[in-house]
Order: sequence, then C-alpha cells, then structure tokens
Amino acid sequence: MRHIDHSPSNSKSRVTNNAPPLEETCIRSAKHASYRRKKNHRILPRFTPHNYGGQLPQMLRSTIPCVQMGVGNRDHVVVYDGHSEGLMASARVWWMFRLFGHERVSVLDGGLRRWKFHWFPTVSGEPHTPEATNFTASFNPHLLRNYEQMLDNHTSRHKQVVDARSSARFKGEVPEPRPSLPSGGMKGAVNLHYSRLLHAQWGTVKTRSLLASEFQRSGVDLTQPVVATCGSGVTAAIIALAAHSLNTTIPLYDGSWSEWRQRAPLQTVTTGVTQLPNNTPS
Repeated sequence: MRHIDHSPSNSKSRVTNNAPPLEETCIRSAKHASYRRKKNHRILPRFTPHNYGGQLPQMLRSTIPCVQMGVGNRDHVVVYDGHSEGLMASARVWWMFRLFGHERVSVLDGGLRRWKFHWFPTVSGEPHTPEATNFTASFNPHLLRNYEQMLDNHTSRHKQVVDARSSARFKGEVPEPRPSLPSGGMKGAVNLHYSRLLHAQWGTVKTRSLLASEFQRSGVDLTQPVVATCGSGVTAAIIALAAHSLNTTIPLYDGSWSEWRQRAPLQTVTTGVTQLPNNTPS
C-alpha cells in the first residue's frame, strides 16, 4: 500500500490521513526513516543479497546471517543500497526477508543517495556489530517460483510472466552481462524494464497511479496471476515491490533467464547474440 508521498517534487514527505501504522508500510521515505531512527529503529547496512541459484529453500536451514545481524522476528528492518539509481539490490533483500517469513521489512525509498541529499547522519568505517539474537524463519512458497513450475506455466499459460530487464536484452538485441550466456527472452513473456517503475531523478518508486499505468502499458493485468523474472533474480524484485505497493503479490522466478536459457527447451526461448563478461546487475 502507498502510505507515503515521496515523489521528487515534494520536499516534505507526508503520511496520508488514512495511513495504517508506519510498521505496515513497504516503502519508507528518507525523512520517515530518519524519524524512526531517532526512535531507536535500527537500519542495518552491508547485507549482500547474493544470488543463490535456486538454493533459497535450503537457506532456510540456517538463519545465521539474521542472527549475527541482530535481527529478531519482532524487529522492523529497513533495507537500502547505495546504487546510483536509488533502488536496486535492496528490493531483493526486502523480498528475501518476506520469503523467510519476516513481513516487518521496508525499503528506504531512494536509498543512500536520497538519504545524503537530506543531510541525514552517516557513518564511516566498520559497521557496528549488534548483539546476536534469535530468528526463526518460515518459508513462504507463494513468493517463489522454480524452474519446474515455470515450465508447467509455459504450457498452461495460467500466469503472466514479466521480465524486468531492458527491452534490448529481452529481445536479444544486445549481449547478456554473463559470460557465454546467449541473450534473448522467454517466449510468451512481456517486458517491463524496472526503471519505468522509478522516478528518473532519484530512483524513488513512482506513485500508485503511475505504477498502475506502467503495468497496464506493458500489457500486464494485475487482477490475474503474474510472475516476475529478470537476468538472475535481482531486478525482478523491483517488479514485486511495485506490485506490492498496489496491494498485489507477485512471486519471483529466482533462476530467471540465467537458469531458463540453460535448462529450458529451445522452443521456449527467443535467442540473440552471445554476451561478454560484465558486471551489470539484472
């Protein structure tokens, strides 16, 4: 749900009159995050959302990362990243916490770049190590799709598939950023580049009306089942975050194009050129 007006044109973020408690929001403006920080809400940096290549369910056997960061089941976690676009890997971390049963998690809108713009406090050096705590994970399978489920869907067409990569990568017109991985896309999928869901100036998430318009323009019917994909399961989480702002839950195909192109039958893909090594996120 959209509870905070955080558009770049507004110098002061505000909470709408019908907003539920702040703990229920999925997107936090920098000003509200600063307020909660003064109220002893912790913002935990340096959580790296590694792509585990289909091993997410197995990760539930170990909650050591959360325990070591001092994250307990009753904590509200605010995630952010320092990407120049304002929002990138933090959406993936938001999705991972929810996948592991932790719903009390929000994304700092605009990330560290927006935070610094408001001259809010920052620190340097090694991050503070919080005291270890207890964290019990519970797997939410409705937020995740695996290869077998996607292969079944390719036949049934029950769910719409939305690819968050650029149009050129989706169409196979440019190389992929992974060595020797052919470019292209899943047949039957539609393309909605994640950048269209963000304000260009700050990388903040667009308003509900603009988000709905972008999904509609891409041919995505949010009243029907949808699955998000991308190159490796990172930017697809931005699709899921935007849909969550519209009260819609979209699961993520974690293997995404990296897995699909290597495992799926050739008749299920459209191919293009072969990529050279690069570090572009996907």
